[in-house]
Amino acid sequence: MASVLKLDCDRKLDRIRIADALSLLGIKPLRASVFRTANGFHVYIHIKGSLTDMETVALQVILGSDYRRECFNLMRVRSNNFKDGSWNILFSRKKYAIKKKKLIKISAERYDERLSKALLKVIRLYDN
Repeated sequence: MASVLKLDCDRKLDRIRIADALSLLGIKPLRASVFRTANGFHVYIHIKGSLTDMETVALQVILGSDYRRECFNLMRVRSNNFKDGSWNILFSRKKYAIKKKKLIKISAERYDERLSKALLKVIRLYDN
């Protein structure tokens, strides 16, 4: 079975931190996808094996995901209202808001193939 870690990294993507933590914990990545957002990056890391919901939240914050997002994730996990894994989401669609009577785009994910490959390369270097 595989699990997906979903990171919301504001401003900075620390590839060394991600690679080092996965290596220290003996977690094997299968693939990684990085998306640029208005405020930073969304990172999806598919790993071998399965994690509990609590382990997933802990690992996501260790890897550098926004701590506020992970606080909300923890509250959702503890509520036991999200048995299907829907507690762990990243918004990929365009978000809009009305500001000064104008519709403005807030965020949208854009896949970054180069950064995705670079992240996986660093992770695999640490894995050896």
